[in-house]
Amino acid sequence: MSAANAESPSEPDDGALALDILRASARLTARIGDLLSGLGLTQVMAGGLWAVTDEPTGTPMKRLAEVLACDRSNATLVAAKLEAAGLAERVTDPTDRRVRVLRLTPEGTAKRRELVSAIGAASGLNRLDDTGRRALAEALAQVLQTSTENAKDPSRTHPVH
Repeated sequence: MSAANAESPSEPDDGALALDILRASARLTARIGDLLSGLGLTQVMAGGLWAVTDEPTGTPMKRLAEVLACDRSNATLVAAKLEAAGLAERVTDPTDRRVRVLRLTPEGTAKRRELVSAIGAASGLNRLDDTGRRALAEALAQVLQTSTENAKDPSRTHPVH
């Protein structure tokens, strides 16, 4: 029984739901660690592959840093690891020569697809029907939006008395 179901099933406690999310995240993170080594990837490389669009235009380095929630120098290190593995290349944006973009190589695109598929299989989300998946996706989007808004305005996380 999950912590969220410890209370009335119709009105789960927010704290218990948050704990369930953390538990699910910890379990998935543990599974992913084993999965990544089987794919020949580190967590840093997997995060980079996940963050880079598979569009031919690539992802601007500034955007990569934003998606990875790190500074630009760390994004550069991620890009260097992906380049060294032959999974990506840094190129000049043809529409703005001041901008460097990280673009997946064909090997990187294939590895990204393999990564996404493997994580999806390891997640256990295949137990949900389409309605459950949509509901989970919508709920997570709302939670993530709220946490993003709260991160931008710390006063929102603590009530003013």
